[in-house]
Formats: sequence, structure tokens, C-alpha cells
Amino acid sequence: MNEKFNKTKLTLAISLLCCSANIYAAAQVEPEVDPEDDVEVITVSSTKRSLIKALDIKRQSDSIVDGITASELGVFPDANVADSLSHITGVTIDRTSGGEGQGVSIRGLGPEFSIVTINNRIMATDSSSRDFAFDVLPSSVISEAWVHKSVTASQLEGSIGGAINLKTARPFDNPGTHGSFGAEGIYGEQADKFGYKLTSVGSHTFNDNTMGILVSALYSRAPTRTDELSDNWWEPSTSTNWSWDRNGDGLTNDPADDELIFPGTIAYTAREENKERTAVSAAFQYRPNNDLDIVIDALWTRLDTPSKGYTESYFFPDVIASGSDATYGGIKTELNPLGTLVTGITVQNLVPQLVTLEEHRVVDTVNLGANFTYNVTDNSVLTGDIYMSTATREAGGKDRFVVSVPVVAGETTARMELTDGGLPSITLDFADNEGGITQVSDIVGNGQFGPHFTRLEGIDIDDQVIGASLGHEIFLDMAVLDSVEYGVVYNKRTKDREQYDNRANMSLYSGAPFTWDDVDADVVQAFPFDNFLDGVSGDFPREFTVFDVAKAFEAIKSADGNPNVINPLTGEPYVAGYSDALFPVFNSNLSGSVEEETVSLYAQSNFSLELDNMNISGNIGLRYVQTDVTSSGYDSPILSVSEAPQTIWASVVDYGPTVAIEIENDYDELLPSMNLQFEFSEELVVRLSYAEVMSRPGIDQLSTQVDHDSLTYNQWYITKIGDPGLSPVTAEQADLSIEWYYKEGSSVSAAIFQKDIRGFVQSGIDLFEANPEEKPTYLVENPIRWAPSGTYEEVAFTIAGPRNLDQAKILGYEFALQHFFDSGFGIVSNYTYIDTESIVSGFSVGVLENIPDTSYSLSLMYNSDKMSLNLSAYHTESFVTSHWSPLNVFAEDGSVTDTYKGKADPTTWSSASATFYVAEGLEVYAQLDNLLDEGWHGYNGTTDLPGSYAEWGRTAKAGVRYKF
Repeated sequence: MNEKFNKTKLTLAISLLCCSANIYAAAQVEPEVDPEDDVEVITVSSTKRSLIKALDIKRQSDSIVDGITASELGVFPDANVADSLSHITGVTIDRTSGGEGQGVSIRGLGPEFSIVTINNRIMATDSSSRDFAFDVLPSSVISEAWVHKSVTASQLEGSIGGAINLKTARPFDNPGTHGSFGAEGIYGEQADKFGYKLTSVGSHTFNDNTMGILVSALYSRAPTRTDELSDNWWEPSTSTNWSWDRNGDGLTNDPADDELIFPGTIAYTAREENKERTAVSAAFQYRPNNDLDIVIDALWTRLDTPSKGYTESYFFPDVIASGSDATYGGIKTELNPLGTLVTGITVQNLVPQLVTLEEHRVVDTVNLGANFTYNVTDNSVLTGDIYMSTATREAGGKDRFVVSVPVVAGETTARMELTDGGLPSITLDFADNEGGITQVSDIVGNGQFGPHFTRLEGIDIDDQVIGASLGHEIFLDMAVLDSVEYGVVYNKRTKDREQYDNRANMSLYSGAPFTWDDVDADVVQAFPFDNFLDGVSGDFPREFTVFDVAKAFEAIKSADGNPNVINPLTGEPYVAGYSDALFPVFNSNLSGSVEEETVSLYAQSNFSLELDNMNISGNIGLRYVQTDVTSSGYDSPILSVSEAPQTIWASVVDYGPTVAIEIENDYDELLPSMNLQFEFSEELVVRLSYAEVMSRPGIDQLSTQVDHDSLTYNQWYITKIGDPGLSPVTAEQADLSIEWYYKEGSSVSAAIFQKDIRGFVQSGIDLFEANPEEKPTYLVENPIRWAPSGTYEEVAFTIAGPRNLDQAKILGYEFALQHFFDSGFGIVSNYTYIDTESIVSGFSVGVLENIPDTSYSLSLMYNSDKMSLNLSAYHTESFVTSHWSPLNVFAEDGSVTDTYKGKADPTTWSSASATFYVAEGLEVYAQLDNLLDEGWHGYNGTTDLPGSYAEWGRTAKAGVRYKF
């Protein structure tokens, strides 16, 4: 594989250098222009102006960078910054509910490998790790967004993919008095609901233009709905001890059965959200003279996005023993010549477990900062910055997953069949049912449902970042060396995580021990949608009952001490306070805090010289980084694992006294960097860069969290979420780019880049794989199910955790074009191809997961003094989502007999917009997103075995904006 990379790199480098020579020659040919020719003068619209401005900044940059600027004060190109970044070469995005952009990947690496800053400051996040969720940040508070693909020593460390720096506006960006007001209506096609957005921004400079203030505000409500396949769990028969005698030999789990891949859970979900956003930003700028500039700025945002989902879930383990008329596919083996995958099966008494789920996400983000620039002397500049950032989310125990099962008299027959390119078909026959039910939508009475499984959980996040920096640049009057800059940067981040859940008692009312009618509760509601999953093939119920969660909890509580409601486990009424055990408590195993303190020192020299009519400039620098990590949490020693009294499927973990723990670690890195710029002319620039870079493990990967959830399901497996001793992921990277600015506002560019990455963190590693005899043992009651209870045995537990094991290689190239015609038409396009190799535990497993090797975008536009029109499309090719597939069969020696990959379908996200300038300062606009009604479709190895599916629908927006 290394030979492949080296040859490809050499070929592309030669090709780019040849292109350089040809472009340089073309740049010297000046077109003949007749001064007497009439030239149509087109007023540059705001859209065109922003693209030209971004291109000019890119041209003047001392490194490889791409960016986007706001077209007007408070008017960023897209409602979501992530959507705007998707048009930058080498950038792909992840979409969340409603198709909105959330996570950003750069040059083949996911959000966890890219640092996101605002005004060069780390922004706190509400995630358990570092990844920045762009949905918390309305784009109207941003004036510029830049993706730094190469590195300078003065840049903040922490990124391998690329660094994203967002900038907020300053009063002196545009002196004087300016402002705008906007109102926008929003319609979500899938949700079939309307929303709106209100924005205002104003800036004013005063006191003889030595002071200025800028304030902006936003409030919006946007309805979204996502229809999805929320669960499609398939596993080998041995993993859950299936009891189907498929060949009628009287034996279950014989060698042929052990190879089979059975359906576990198949679930279809409609999820709706009402995203409410509020944001206020302000900046005060003081510039008494040309030597001093002070800026104090603040930003507060709130994202309030409650989510409610409705699910029909089919759980096969309970009914698989009745399986018949099976069909097969997948891998063919000697024991299973028809294939190991059960592609169709008929079972008895399969009824849907109906779920109503609620997720609570309210995020408050605050950023406060002050910075200054001071010209100490004519050739010396001092800069300084101090800031704090916080993000809080209080969702502990507020997420709800409430399952109610039908209580249906009589027999039912169900058939499951996989659908090529669609979702699994599940048809139910109620012919032998005594209740007059003919379809799932007929099960609508409170007397037909009762409580079953209730998962209550959620986390409180408190992320706090404080930082300061001081830099000094000295300008030199020397032949080659232009300036020297050096500085120090300090950051301290503390992320607290508290989890509240009811993991020990989720099945307290398993199997519907009473109905809602038994407690006089009106819980059942009609399905609220009439077009559920209508964009995909598959025969399954598209209408089913949903539940009022608040009333369900009231009903459960009302069973306490109710003499008319009998607990089937005791034969007596539920005791008073019985339901209290259902509600969340503090989970110390999954809670804790990580404090990370970093000090960075950097020195960088900037140089330029002229050589044979070619200007050469650049910088060489060194950055030293010291990192101290302190992880605190809790240790709850396991005393034993006992069977739960209410169900044979569950176990109860008995703990000893919980004690607080604290683990410290530190490391340092020396990171050199170099950027060279060759200006063959004013139009033609070639850039070459090299750097050693690093990204830190995720905050959760540094925690002391331990997950014992698998023990509840009789799996003797403990997962360590984090390890405070993890090292950073490091890489060597090189870039070569050619940029031809052949016309004002127009350019064509090409780039090749390579990254050699070491120390990828791989989770789920068996920590005792090399010495299994040292595995810890614990007392377990009845470790083999269905044996007599009351007997405890010592069982060796598998302990899994994260390790710095893996490597990766990335080689890619990019092409970009921006061109404006004199007629007012314009085109902006880019293309990226990335070749990756993932090396896991010393073996090449193929490409990196979740990285499309090919992506490209195209925007066509027309700009005049009366209107701006835009049509854009962003495309990603199919890519590997996982190297694991349930279809893969393992031999006795542990080798894989064949390999399937999880994959995602290609997607094209397209938008159209129009802005009309109806009068001075007044404009109206409209936009339609997701023109092609694209969604997400992923597979678990074959096109008839989906891994995930989502439909988002289109979104329409129309608004008016007045500026002065």
C-alpha cells in the first residue's frame, strides 16, 4: 500500500507541476482590448462581492486557506454555517434532523480531528467530547468562516484534518451607522408546519470615529421531521442463544444454526423537532489612534430543540422459536449452502412494541473576550487576548424511551422479508385474533396496551474554557527576513459530565402487567402523520398508536397501592412507592470531569525575496505544546452479579462503596511547520507546505467512565469509555497547491495533499487479549441461563477500553474554479478525491470509515443590480460507514471467511435561491433546500440489509430584509 501511495503522489506532483508551467505560460498572454468597445457595467451584488472578497483574502494568505464571508452585515450565505462550509473544497458535512448540517469533516477526517474556534478562541460545546455542533450557532452572528488546511506555528494546535476559525463582525469593519432588519417564514415539507426567523443588526461608530459598537440579535423557530429506520439489529444465533430448530433435528444451535444471521430488532421511527434558536452578540471597539485597537465582544446563544419520536419496533428473540418457511442469502458455506443470512421468516405472535421517545436538548453557550493590538514602535506590534467560553446542557434523566406492548387476545402470524434497496417488510395476519383486529392501526384502545419497558436517562454537561494569549511581532529591515513573531498561549478546559438514568430498573413493568384501562388512564393517541416513510419501498405498517408520555407516568404511579392492580410477580397489589424505583438516579460510573490545561510557545520567521522575477515568501516556525490532563470520577467495585427477580433476561449488579478517584497525565509535543509561496506573477501562485500536527483524544476518551450496561443482559463484558493515559494523535502532512487568479474575482486552483497519521484511538480493545489468564473474575448468579437460580460462580470478565493503536494514510487532490462572466453569470465549483488507508492493529483493513473518496459541488448564479439568483448542488459518492457487517462469518481460528462492509448511498444536496432588490435598502428573497428530496440510506453489507435510513423532505424559506 505504501508503494501505491508513493507512486500516486509522484504522478500527481508531476502533473501539477506541468499544469503550473502551462498555466504560467497562459497567464503571460494578455487579451487584446479595444478601448472604443462598449463594456456593459454590472453592479456587483452582495453575493458576488462576498465571493470576490473571500478569494482576495485567500490570495493574500500566508498558508493554504479557503473561506466564506458574509454578503452583508449579519447576512451569511446559508442559515447554517456548516451548510456554507460544505461548498469549500475538501469539506463534507454530517446532517442531523431535517437534513441540517451539524458536523464538519475536512480532507478525509471527521469532526473530532478538526478544531473549531471563534475569533481564534476555543468554543465550549455541549457534546461529551470536543466535536463542535454547528446547529448551536446561528449563521447571522458570523461574518467570516475560514478553513485552514496548512499550518503555521502561530496557529492554535489541535487539528489534523483542518482548523476552522469563525469570525464575528467588528464596528470598524464598516465605519459609520449601519443596520438591518429581517423577517423570514419557514416551511418544513416533511413536518408540514411553518416556522419563522427574526433578525436585526446594527453598528455605529462615534466620538470622532474612535469608538464603535455593534449589536445583533436573532430569534427563530424551525419545524423539522425525520422519518427513519431507527434500529435494524441482526446477529449470529450464538450471540443471544436463539432457540429455533430450523432443520427439525430436535437440536437448537447446532453448528449449522450457529452460522446463521437472524433478525433481532427492526424499528421504524417518525421524529419531529421544533428548533428554537435565540442569539445575541455585541462588540465594542476602541481605536483612539493608529497604534491601539481594543475590542471587547460577547456572544450568547440558546438552542432549545425538544425532540419527540414515535416508533413501531419488532422484537424477534421472543418468537423466533416458532420460525418457519425461512429463505436465505448472504455468504454460502458448506453447512449453509443457501446462505447464512435469514432473508425471510414466518413467526407466530409477533406484535409491535410501540415506543414514544422524547429527547431534551437545551444548550446555552456564552463567549466573552477582549483583545488588543498595540504598535509598540514603528516596527513592533504587540497583540493580546483573553476570553472565556461556557456551554451548559441540563438533560440529566430527561430523555425518555417509553415502550408499551399490545395486550391482544388470540393468535397472530407475521412474515418478515428483506426488500432490495428498501426497508424490511413486515406483514401481520390477525386472522386468528379474537379481538376483531385486522391491522396494527386497529389496536387503539387503552385496554389494549400496558407498560413494558421504560428507559429514562440523560446527561448534564458543563463545559468551561478560559484562555489567554500574548504575541509579539518585530518587523525587520533585512534582505530576506521580513519579521519574527513569537508568543505564548494558555488554555484551560474543564468538562463536567453527570449522568442520571434508571438502568437498573428499566424493565420494572416488563410484559404489560396491567393495561392503561386498569388504572383509568387515557394514554393512547392517534398516529399524527399520514405520509410516514412514503419515500422508500417495503411493506410494513405505516400507521400505529402513539402515547402521551406524561399521562403514562401518571398512570404508572397510580398503580402504587391500588388494590385493583395486581403485581404478577407477587400476586399482591403493588406496594406504595413501588414506581419510585423506575425514575432516574445518579450514575457515578458514567459521570466525572476532565480538566485539560495547555501551554503553547511558538516562534515563527516570515521571509520574502525576489529571484529571477519570481517572488518567494513564506514562514518557518516551531510550536511547543505542554498538556496536563486530570480526570476525576468514581470507582464502584463490583461485588457480584445477581439475577433480577422480574425477568430472566436481566441481571442486577451489586456494588461496594463508591469512592472518588483522580488520574493525572501529561505529555508534550514539538511541532515544526513551513509554508512557501512562489509568485510567478500577480496571477499565478504556487504554495508548498509541511507540518507536524496533533489532535488530542476526545474528552470522553480521557474520562474515567466505565459502562456496565452489558452485564444487565447477561454479557460478562465491561467497557471502559476512556483512559486518561491516552496520547495525542499525531501526523505529518504536506501540501502542494497551484492557484491562478486570471481575472478579478475569478480563479482556478489545484492541490495535492498527504497525511501520515499515527496513534488513532481505537475503542473496544480487549485489554487482556495477550494475557487472558489475568482477566478479573466476579461472582455471577446463574451465569448459564435457565439453570437453577441461587448458585454463584466465578466468571472471568472481558475488559475493553481505548488504545492508541491505529494508523492511517491519506492522499488526496482538489480542484476549484470560480469565474464571473461580464454578463452577470457566474460559476463556483470544486472537486475532491481522497485515497485513504486504515491500519488497525498492524493490518490494513481498507479505507477510513465515514469518508467519501469523491465529493464535488457546483453553484450557478446570476448577479445584477436588480437580482441575485443561485442554484447549487453538493454531491458525495458512496462510502464505507463500517468495516463490520453482521454478514461476515468467522472461522474457528478467528479469521473472517468473507468480508462485507457497511456502506452509504451517494447523496446530492441541492438548493435554489433568489434575491430581488426592490428598492434602496429593501430586498426580498426565497430559498428552497433539498430540491431533489434526498435522504440518507446506509447498508450493512448488501442492498437488502439496510443499516440506517432517513427522510428529511424539502424546506422552503421566504423573507424580507431592510438595511440602512
